Amino acid sequence: MKHHASGFAIGLMLLLASSVTAQQKAQRNPSQLLPENFPEVFEKIVQASKTGFATIKGAPMLGEEHAQATTKVYDFKWKTVVLPGATNCTIVQSQISDAQGKGKVTLSLGYQCQMNVDADQLIKGVRAGLGPGWSSAPCGSPEELAKRPEWKNDSCFCLDNDPDPKARLSQSGGLGCLRRVFIEHTERGLELAVASYNYDGLPQGAETEDDVSAAIERIQNAQHSQLPPIKGGSGGGAVTVQNDTQSVLIVYFSGETNLKTVVPPNGRTRVSLNAGTYKVAGELSDKSALPFFGVRQYSGGETEEFYIAPR
Repeated sequence: MKHHASGFAIGLMLLLASSVTAQQKAQRNPSQLLPENFPEVFEKIVQASKTGFATIKGAPMLGEEHAQATTKVYDFKWKTVVLPGATNCTIVQSQISDAQGKGKVTLSLGYQCQMNVDADQLIKGVRAGLGPGWSSAPCGSPEELAKRPEWKNDSCFCLDNDPDPKARLSQSGGLGCLRRVFIEHTERGLELAVASYNYDGLPQGAETEDDVSAAIERIQNAQHSQLPPIKGGSGGGAVTVQNDTQSVLIVYFSGETNLKTVVPPNGRTRVSLNAGTYKVAGELSDKSALPFFGVRQYSGGETEEFYIAPR
């Protein structure tokens, strides 16, 4: 996926970054007819994206961490329904940080599949499943397409009259809509991705140390609950943050390291913290729940579990 500045597109770009030649694409994507029921099933996938794929989101799978030259990415994954003509369909949510593990940003959920069909057949099936109101869109900014001409072979779609207010087009110059569908040629073959429509409670973009401190002060000075009991660590390694709720969890740490992490519902993430004393605050996208605040002493390997604390 191309390096757009907001949402699921960034995570997929990092996950599917490598390109292939036209000859390699032909070898990996044999001309196979798309099953007749593809448009009907695909339409249901697009409808499910409006609610963060809640109706098709299955059991959690083992996540995957991978690194680029200047970034680290951890992909949370869930089982899901498989599209006709596809293999290895998953729901993915990526958390991106710099090479040192700082400045974490959590992206919106996305649905992705490896397709075992001809690209032209897939494009026709996607158009049929999307229906009216969708248009083709550039898969990158003019500058990106000039540097990566192979991206012109990919296909991207946006819902008309649906600008994404969070898209930093000065940086991305590409897709600027919440409703996005991508068909891409990658090293692993032809891939199809659908971005989630659901941005509720999911902050986009890294926060500065001042932002983290201000968030902690805001929660500390408001009605809040004490942090849940911590599970002892091993004296080394990352701190695990477990979200045992149906809402998006945002946790702020201020101490030897200042950072914010966002954890999807019923998900978990690991954060790298220098050993020391931290102010810790957490809040849920469900505003009927009290936020948490407390002071922690971390040595490494601890686990924080957050749950709903009613007001």
